[in-house]
Amino acid sequence: MAPVGADPGTMTPMPSAAHDDSSASGPSKADPRADYTRHLEARRAQLAEAIRRHVSFGNLRAAVFLAGLAAAYAAFVWSWFSGWWLLAFAAAFFWAGGQLERAINTRARFTRSVMFYERALARLDGRWAGTGGETGERFLHDEHLYAHDLDLFGEASLFELLSSARTRIGEDTLAAWLKAPADPSTVRGRQQAVVELAPRTDLREDLAVMGENLRTGVNAEALAVWGERPPKLASPAVPAWAWALSAAGALAVAAAVAWLAAFFEFVTIDAGRLSAFRAYAAITYTVCLAVRWRFLASMSVILHDVEDAAHDLGLLSAVVGSIVGTALIAFGGRSSQTAIPFGPYLAAAGFIALLWGERLVQLYQQWFFR
Repeated sequence: MAPVGADPGTMTPMPSAAHDDSSASGPSKADPRADYTRHLEARRAQLAEAIRRHVSFGNLRAAVFLAGLAAAYAAFVWSWFSGWWLLAFAAAFFWAGGQLERAINTRARFTRSVMFYERALARLDGRWAGTGGETGERFLHDEHLYAHDLDLFGEASLFELLSSARTRIGEDTLAAWLKAPADPSTVRGRQQAVVELAPRTDLREDLAVMGENLRTGVNAEALAVWGERPPKLASPAVPAWAWALSAAGALAVAAAVAWLAAFFEFVTIDAGRLSAFRAYAAITYTVCLAVRWRFLASMSVILHDVEDAAHDLGLLSAVVGSIVGTALIAFGGRSSQTAIPFGPYLAAAGFIALLWGERLVQLYQQWFFR
């Protein structure tokens, strides 16, 4: 398996038998600068289009919102048309919101891609120090024999030059390689891994831009601990009172909807029933708030742990998908334009991490930290 810490773009690539579909030929085999420049120009053009879509859908959503306010005033104050027509404005508003969210995510993704290639070119030009790379200062210890003398870690260090790791365990692995010698066969194996990764520019880009920002990643040890932690709930079964409260809450929502429909004169309901609907919804809401307050502390701990694990599983599934997708392109006859379902890789990542996460971490450390 190729190392996740070293950046192949800083070394001269040797001929390789396996290449991905998008960069197997052309400048990436012999001229990384030309390959990075070509990719950077393409990503900048895509970023400009993503920015245009972001602005367009943002303006469209604001326009739909203002038009909806004007339509509501015309419907309920001037009675020009039925209030049911406002559902069309609501649907358009939510559609524009969904498109806006996609445009924001696309813009963020291409922004990180541009940063990836700009930093790659900066390395080739010798301008890599301080360009956003991890400095590895947490690995700098005074007792190490040569870390200070050779500037292995810290600002403008060898670690900052080489590292494009996306996970803490990748950073740990690269730091261990720099801090300790290795036998010749191990060194040759690492160099061969660099050779295999060097022409796969698109794969390295995908791995580099994953996550919400450039410094998040899978904490494999914490994920394995979470998967094997005993359950915090006393029983996996849902108590009967929870089912009853859920049913009461659903009826309260229905009562609130009926009250709103009557308020806006969509339906006609007598005053007595409206008062009963209001009272029932208020009482149920108060009970739900009391129950939530009772279990707030334990719920917060559980939800916090689940949120952290979900982030790690999502990133891990993206890594699995990138590796499998590259294998399908190289050996399965798939095109880089063929869509591949994301769901199976999310399930595979969760299954692997929860069942064998700790064992995989131990094997990884045995292979690379020995």
